[in-house]
Amino acid sequence: DIDKAVEAAQTAFDIESPWHKLDPLSFFLST
Repeated sequence: DIDKAVEAAQTAFDIESPWHKLDPLSFFLST
């Protein structure tokens, strides 16, 4: 489920401080 994937990604971004500055959605679009 895409929603769960996004939620999981946001959780990971919250944990990873270096990535916290980046927007999760932008990261997905660039991947």
